[in-house]
Amino acid sequence: MKDKHGDLARVGLPGLLNLIYIRKDPSAVLDIIKEPIKKRFFFRNGMPVAASSNILNEVLGRLLMQEGVISQQQYQTSLETVLKEKKRHGEVLISMGLLTPEALDEFLALQLKRRLFRLFDWGEGSYRYIKTDLPAGVPSRHFHPASLILEGISLGFYPVAKIRSGLSGWLDKKALLSLEGSDYRLDDFRLNLQEQRFAESVDGLKTLSEALDNSDLLRHRAESIALSLAMTGLIKDEHGAAASHEVVLEEAKETHAPEVPVDSKLNAELLFMRAKSAIAKKEFSSAIATLKEITNMNPAEGEYWAWLGWAVYNEDPSKIKEAESIIKDSIDLNNDLDSAWHFLGIISLAQGNTQWAKKALETALAKNPWNTEALSELKRLELSLIYRHAPEEVFSFFGYAQDPFSPVPNQVALTGVQTAALESLTRAIRKKSGPVFLEGGSGTGKTTVILELLKKLSTDKMLSALVLKPPGRELDLLKEINRSLGCTGEASTVKEQLLSLGMRVSQNRIQGGSTLIIIDEAHRLSPGCLKLIQYLSRLKAVQLLLSGESSLSERLATQEFSELGEKISSKVALGDLTKEETVSALDSMLLNAAVDKKPGQAAFSISLEEAEEIFEATSGNPGAIRKEAASLLQKAFDDLNKPREETPEKTEIQETQIINEEAVETPPLADSFVFLDEQQALENNQKAAPEEQGSAGWPEDQPETSAASVWPEATETQDALQQESHVNAEPEVASASAHSGGAQSSAHAAPVNTGASNTAGGSAPDMTGHPQEPKRSLGRLVLWFIIMIAAGIIVGSFIGTYLFRQDPVTEEPPATSIMGEPVKKEPVPVDAATPADSSLDIAAPEGSVE
Repeated sequence: MKDKHGDLARVGLPGLLNLIYIRKDPSAVLDIIKEPIKKRFFFRNGMPVAASSNILNEVLGRLLMQEGVISQQQYQTSLETVLKEKKRHGEVLISMGLLTPEALDEFLALQLKRRLFRLFDWGEGSYRYIKTDLPAGVPSRHFHPASLILEGISLGFYPVAKIRSGLSGWLDKKALLSLEGSDYRLDDFRLNLQEQRFAESVDGLKTLSEALDNSDLLRHRAESIALSLAMTGLIKDEHGAAASHEVVLEEAKETHAPEVPVDSKLNAELLFMRAKSAIAKKEFSSAIATLKEITNMNPAEGEYWAWLGWAVYNEDPSKIKEAESIIKDSIDLNNDLDSAWHFLGIISLAQGNTQWAKKALETALAKNPWNTEALSELKRLELSLIYRHAPEEVFSFFGYAQDPFSPVPNQVALTGVQTAALESLTRAIRKKSGPVFLEGGSGTGKTTVILELLKKLSTDKMLSALVLKPPGRELDLLKEINRSLGCTGEASTVKEQLLSLGMRVSQNRIQGGSTLIIIDEAHRLSPGCLKLIQYLSRLKAVQLLLSGESSLSERLATQEFSELGEKISSKVALGDLTKEETVSALDSMLLNAAVDKKPGQAAFSISLEEAEEIFEATSGNPGAIRKEAASLLQKAFDDLNKPREETPEKTEIQETQIINEEAVETPPLADSFVFLDEQQALENNQKAAPEEQGSAGWPEDQPETSAASVWPEATETQDALQQESHVNAEPEVASASAHSGGAQSSAHAAPVNTGASNTAGGSAPDMTGHPQEPKRSLGRLVLWFIIMIAAGIIVGSFIGTYLFRQDPVTEEPPATSIMGEPVKKEPVPVDAATPADSSLDIAAPEGSVE
């Protein structure tokens, strides 16, 4: 017994369609399985007539919503009726007056084709062919496999690499088109006259490569026709051999379709529509509860899980990891979900992972080229990497991965002018009556409006290309447009690129879509590129949107570009903001900055007066306003990040320097007694209350009341005085020095220690040798200053009493030293090389005791 399952990658769906048609069984089904995706196709006489699937995005109601035939609310109502009356969905839609029987047949045929085309590029999975009777109610309309194969390949559902691989064995052979003994006719492929001539040119006299080179068709179309003819056995080599596939279509007894129960499926779909409505209204908690219920009912449906993850993230952004995990699981269930890839891209952006976000958004576009919302986010990401108007550390400080005030902010708050422009653009694009021109000066928000326009068009089946920075050469501009539209060709000339563009537009039109080409900064277009845009305006299937400054209007008014200028169907202008709009725009930008701030950061706000000043400075230009907002944010960042040591410690150092300068002018005798009195007070404190100090020094939780606590450097100054006294062995010399240079030396010694202490950030030791905590209180400095003045008054009073109570002497010999020389009591000057305000480099004058 042979295997009942075949390898889909070995033959592909186009090959299977050919083999089934050759068998021409009266009725059969083909199962295609790539877990958890399961699809079943029904055949009559070898031709497909209907299909079923467990992918909800392919059901009839979704298709009708996508085509704009019914609204989401009408879809919900029809599902409720289906569940209540147990009728087919098509019958209910007809009874509601939303469809005619003829329109229903057309949409069922379209549904079948799309389900088939989506399998053309599957490179994995299995298939099973079952010869069996078909269930009742299967439509009788059929599609010929020949036209399906050619259409699917030509429309881009079959990868270019596979086309070239399939033709590689034929290119160097003299190929011959032969209909003899075949089940196909050339008319089955629905070729036009020019395409028939190409097919007939494969006459066996030249190689297939030469026939392709001599064709007037677009290369991709010619290759698609050649491969379709080869797959169906109509092209033979010079020996009469055709392509063959060693495939066995095994019969099986199973006949039921691999789907979940209909009632459960429809009920889940109804609840899903309600959950999406709740998300649109920002009722995320309600949506989460409904989506959890649905995933329990149908856990294999990836789309339900994708939206659950999206709702979780929107309800609480802090659960971003949980949401990301749910969305990744949904992709594992169904890799073709463009919405899941789109959500994953947004979440990756929120985490600052721009590289992965770009890949996810590009994948979403590849899965669904009409997903203009994903295109908008992709272009927003591209611009955010270009524009950075302020230092990066500003934004990381406030919790941003990028400039919050960039030309394309993540949280968009359109002004009144921009909102009106967006509505006008939307109406003009949907009207499709000709090119549209969005005019505005630099910084007026043209790009932001365009990106929001793409979001609004996400339900319009609009295949869109957005060129942000138009290149200077026509070929490069065409390449960028084609790349954005999803063209995979490698044409190297303008003519070939235009043919590729025409084919892509035709493919999109066949699928019911329209094409939009947007050129931003169009005023920068070179003359050649503007000529090219003028040529594209002649294509009825292409809608153009040009965005630029007023200089473009002047160019379009010239004779050279008058054709394009006359075709402009709508001009939408963007101007500067009013004073009120400026205030509102600033509030919105700074509010967004506050929303995304780090935990614990204060909200950043702006006063009305500041906003009005910005309006006067910028004249209401949005771009200039944005730069001013970024400058305000920069200033706030600088204020919050000033070095902390500058505030209290720097103040203390400056005050100390002032005091030291005054100390130089104080009589030296008074200074020496001040420090001696402070030292004595400290010693008295230690003797009076030893229990308050302990062996470890001053406890941090005890108030310090000693003179050393007011001026910690007093003990170090006293040590210096004691060292000086030891230098002078005789008491007479010591006494003399105390009244002259010694006292002055002590006055200069204190600032040395003060500066060292403050600079190093440490503290002076107390009498026990333990470090003390430096005091930064201005009150204590003032207290020290008062004590110093009081001590000076007391000492001065003592000296005066001592001097004036002596009996007057008529004539007294001058005081002499031991050597008999008169003692000069001149004040010792401060070193001229030492700055008067420096507390770090002042040293005691040498030789002051001699």
